[in-house]
Amino acid sequence: MKILLSLLILLGLASCKTLENVKKGFETTVDSVSSSSIGSLDSSTRTIPGVSIGGESWNSYPAATDDPEQANQLLVLDSNAPETTFYFNDKKIAVGSFDVRVRIDSSQSYAITAHPKGYIAKEEFIKPPYNANVPLKFTFMLGDKTKRKKRR
Repeated sequence: MKILLSLLILLGLASCKTLENVKKGFETTVDSVSSSSIGSLDSSTRTIPGVSIGGESWNSYPAATDDPEQANQLLVLDSNAPETTFYFNDKKIAVGSFDVRVRIDSSQSYAITAHPKGYIAKEEFIKPPYNANVPLKFTFMLGDKTKRKKRR
């Protein structure tokens, strides 16, 4: 019985030590993330939460702003319908379905319209603050399909 009790005590101490190490590792990770330049921008590199994009890659994404230099954040758009055309404030910006990335000005509001071929258009209004980690999703169902003319 004493041996069993001793083993339980040793096991408890070992798990406490492991928990302490896990906690230290978590605190180190949080400290390193909070001290990094998340959200900062400069002319050569755009840093977005979780993503660092070099100047060349950053400019390859379409900008939804009149002045592309004002675009300081990525917005990810998703549509379950293929060949969806995305409009920002009635201006055609991109065509795609999943993981369509568009540069936006994080201080502006936008009316975004998603219009896939063969479906009605759907519109969303977005305004700051934006979360770069959450995509804007458009879902189209069979009832959203446009009527086709019957062949005779």
